[in-house]
Amino acid sequence: MDCLFQGHVHAHEVTRKWSGSLEYHANLLCATLSAGFEVKTAYWVQGVVMLIVVGGVVWVWMKQVNLALRGSVLTLGVLLFTPYAFVYELALLALPLCWLWEDGRARGRLPGELILLLCGWLMPFTVPLIWGEVNFLQGKLQIGPWVLLALFFLALIKTKIGQKSTINALESEPA
Repeated sequence: MDCLFQGHVHAHEVTRKWSGSLEYHANLLCATLSAGFEVKTAYWVQGVVMLIVVGGVVWVWMKQVNLALRGSVLTLGVLLFTPYAFVYELALLALPLCWLWEDGRARGRLPGELILLLCGWLMPFTVPLIWGEVNFLQGKLQIGPWVLLALFFLALIKTKIGQKSTINALESEPA
């Protein structure tokens, strides 16, 4: 298992030399490294998130929910899945943010949803700024991937709530 991680350490060093500073990366692998954790730990965190993303995307696409929530989960999952996402790829956030906004407008919002959507909207602008200013655990704090993860769970929760409301509406209809 250690030889697998040694190969990943080398790949990470090559990627870091090619792309420069970690502040322009928008993934949990680099966020974990920026916080001062070892490469092995960072890959474990990224691997766990990859499993969560795959499970969440499969679960949502198997349900009878609207396309906006399905698209939100899929797009956010793409951004979370890759360990090599850069800040400029956060332009994809426009899609799930609009879809989640519209879903909230049509079916109601959860507490704190607007604040989370605002954080997602501001994130591409603020990630490089905050990274250089906030120290966390002997390293730099990178909040972007954590906001992506929160938006992903928001979409999953809205899917679960939407599924319950659809089932309740079907059960209350007269036959």
